[in-house]
Amino acid sequence: MRIGGMGSGMDTEYMLQQIMKAERMPLDRLHQQKQVLEWKQEDYRELNSQMFAFRNTVNDMTRRSNMMQRATSSTNENVATASATRDAQDGHYRVKADKLAERSHAQSDVMGIEEGQSLDEVKLSETNFMEEGFEGTVTINGAEIEVSSETTVEEFITAVNESDANVQMFYDSGQDRLFLSSNDTGEGEITISLDGQPISGVNEADKFFSVRPGNDAEVQINGFTLNPSENEFAFGGVNYSITETGETTVNVGLDHDNMYEQIENFVEEYNKLLLNTNEKLKEPIHRDYPPLTDTQKEQLSDREIEQWEELSRTGHLRNDAILNQSVHSLRRATSERMEGEFDSLSAIGITTGDYREGGILHIDETKLREAIESDPEGVFELFSGNENSDGIVKGINDSLTNSMDRIGHRAGRGEGIDRTSYIGRSLRDIDNRIDRMEDRLERVEERHWKQFTAMEKALYEMHSQGNWLHQQLVGM
Repeated sequence: MRIGGMGSGMDTEYMLQQIMKAERMPLDRLHQQKQVLEWKQEDYRELNSQMFAFRNTVNDMTRRSNMMQRATSSTNENVATASATRDAQDGHYRVKADKLAERSHAQSDVMGIEEGQSLDEVKLSETNFMEEGFEGTVTINGAEIEVSSETTVEEFITAVNESDANVQMFYDSGQDRLFLSSNDTGEGEITISLDGQPISGVNEADKFFSVRPGNDAEVQINGFTLNPSENEFAFGGVNYSITETGETTVNVGLDHDNMYEQIENFVEEYNKLLLNTNEKLKEPIHRDYPPLTDTQKEQLSDREIEQWEELSRTGHLRNDAILNQSVHSLRRATSERMEGEFDSLSAIGITTGDYREGGILHIDETKLREAIESDPEGVFELFSGNENSDGIVKGINDSLTNSMDRIGHRAGRGEGIDRTSYIGRSLRDIDNRIDRMEDRLERVEERHWKQFTAMEKALYEMHSQGNWLHQQLVGM
């Protein structure tokens, strides 16, 4: 049992709090060290993630399918539009669409449904489609639908649309007819039978359903005659979409804008990575603003905590050796000279500016576009390499991979708990020291309480004896 101030009259609990506050100072320092390491790890990992993303961007520039995309245009987009695949050949393609691919359609005779009647109440046997008492199978394009005279028109339409007939059916009250349309275009016709007896036909007046067959398209491309079953089709590495009959010319060539945009994106991401890394290297250290302890936070407002941590959070990677090496190797990689028509980034209009900018790249748009238009293959090889040179990308990739590996060894890879990197092992060691120190502080606090309690008991007994003696003397 803990006794506070009973015999001495002192606030022993407050005194013990002050004693333990002093005892906890080494523990607070450990928590502050841990916070600094966690911030440092977070900063490393953010840069590592950015390097990873930039490396993916850089590697995309070695892919011909990404950099050397084809662009298409049509002189009459009302007739046809097109898109080119990687297999398309540059050139002009004369397109003459004589006929569009069409679906097969069918329509019934007059059903005899009165205006205003609900289809979910009208039975097939109450229409001209089916006789009273019929029970059997309606077959549409080989798909069998079981019906009877009790089947309603609504049920029949739903069953057809959900079947494998590959058609869509609907009823039009204005025409009082059923209409069907094939889901696919192309040559062929809708076939309908009732218990095996055909009830559909083309130009057959005695059939309940009259059918208009579907047909393939008729298209000529540079003199070649094609009969695709759909109005969207591929030919010679070009995807065509025909929308009406007529003539047009489809032009296929390198997408210069795409190549420019890929290079522009590369420069933007490179500059962003370089600026962020240089910012971390130059961040000021505020040594007078260490991480706040829990006790200190209790004495501050949320705004004061935020302002304090804005200062204590920065500068933990200032002049960091790994980041310094990363910046130098990246800048060296982008300034390398290669073998080829264009031997450097500066040859296509990409240069560094004032030295105070820290090495960020600038694009001369006119010069870069001229290089792309005059020799796109040479521009591509500057990045991807050729038989005589590795290309710019190889050096950048090696630089990024080396920096990411070093950061991984220092701070771990990805998110979550890491116990194998240098910082991860340091955090584990601090956690163990914190656990041991908290156990020790519990024992120290308990010992102090026992000492105070013993003191209070002794003082209480002494006061009690003094009071007894005083009473004895007074009674003499």
